[in-house]
Amino acid sequence: MARWNELPWREEVYAAAEVWKERCFFGDRSLFNDRPVWTEENFKSLDGLTVQNPLYDLKNEVDKKQNPHECVFLIKLKLQLSGRANDETIQLAAELFWFINLISTNGTAKKREIINRICSWRSLAGEGDTRFLRPDVLKGIANPGSRFSPSIFKNFVYMISMMIEWKTIDLAVRNRFLSAD
Repeated sequence: MARWNELPWREEVYAAAEVWKERCFFGDRSLFNDRPVWTEENFKSLDGLTVQNPLYDLKNEVDKKQNPHECVFLIKLKLQLSGRANDETIQLAAELFWFINLISTNGTAKKREIINRICSWRSLAGEGDTRFLRPDVLKGIANPGSRFSPSIFKNFVYMISMMIEWKTIDLAVRNRFLSAD
């Protein structure tokens, strides 16, 4: 794979992406611990609770004066998952947010805050391997543009639907992709 980037922390980002590829994409394990998080069942659960359960009007459900800086995506995600999702589905949502934002150089501290906030919905914050939440990993390697963050939900929907399809492919077939260069 071609790689041109002069950022001093780029190898940290590439190494984290490699671990994600092996543990999560080709396997079913979590990035942050050894739980079976990146499974077809968990993606279907996340799909059912979010994509298939859209929230359009938050006026009656959220008092924005409580936390005016919280993004609408997180408000909706919390309403969709809280009280209905199991630990693995919530952890999957946090790790999926991590992956979608891995390359982005926008808001290193904010990324970590959002990942920890999602994990806190089921007391998962601070649990497991935190090396993937280090600043050198979260700094990213590219600026995806001004429309990236406001459209995070589109990336979330895409990744959920793509991963459901990917996880239905037989493990032996998926592993052949891993060894192909």
